Amino acid sequence: FQWLCPPPPLHTLSVERQVWIPDSGWDDYGGLYDNHAVLRGSGIEAFLGGWRQIFDGRAARPLRSDGTWVNPETFLAMRLEGAGLFPPQRYVQCAFRTCAPDSSSASATVGKWGRSLCDSGTGARFEYPWEWAASQAAMACFALGPGHWTRPLLQRCLDSPVPFPEDIGFSYAAPAGAAAAEEMPPATGCVPRFNAEFAALAAVSGAVVLPGVGRGGDEGGGEVHPPRWSRILEQRHECRHLGHRYVHVRLTAAHSSEEQEVSGRGFGLCVPVECAGEDMGVIALRYAEAAGL
Repeated sequence: FQWLCPPPPLHTLSVERQVWIPDSGWDDYGGLYDNHAVLRGSGIEAFLGGWRQIFDGRAARPLRSDGTWVNPETFLAMRLEGAGLFPPQRYVQCAFRTCAPDSSSASATVGKWGRSLCDSGTGARFEYPWEWAASQAAMACFALGPGHWTRPLLQRCLDSPVPFPEDIGFSYAAPAGAAAAEEMPPATGCVPRFNAEFAALAAVSGAVVLPGVGRGGDEGGGEVHPPRWSRILEQRHECRHLGHRYVHVRLTAAHSSEEQEVSGRGFGLCVPVECAGEDMGVIALRYAEAAGL
């Protein structure tokens, strides 16, 4: 970990809790971020005892047998819930995971994206760009305070939106979707590629865009969204991992020489990088018809 601001002292954390976990906005993966925590009391066993609970059978109680997806983050959330410690207190992400000094050059040599490789400009791992973005935001917020953490400052910084990593300087040495690109169908051009990859692109499209306070984190337009996270950011993040780009669109139709909106709301659309101009209208209509917009 590289620390961009000091970790909050214990007296700024809620004394009623036994588990405190930083929040990057993205890295919970359906459960709870499990790479750093402050623990006391029964929170120590609940957080660190997962391996022991698997071997002695205790994990069988919180784990479901109904096909629910389980990963380390969801397993952690289940353990804390089973111990009566859910939800934990969240606090600002001041640190991000970096890499060995030569990892970014390894990316260029190998020629493909790798989870543990690094962005040479920021030092952040390709696997965890949101840690880096959240720590950048925490550092900037901390700098506006008195030089030390207070509970009001900690809450204000936690409530601040996390910027989209690429918007503040993060970049991949190779497209994030490089692995997927190797299996990409031979279609070329915007519309053929969109049609060939429609299912994958549609799965990360459709987040509603409404005029309002704050930016949704893409190329223009605003969105009413929770202060910390939004579906627009989630879809843009997943779209980027397909090696494509995420745009906001609003469909209109001409009636009696006047433009009228087909839909009263805009939506996000994941598109091949070469899409522009009239092709954008073609693929936006294709998605809107399939999605029933």
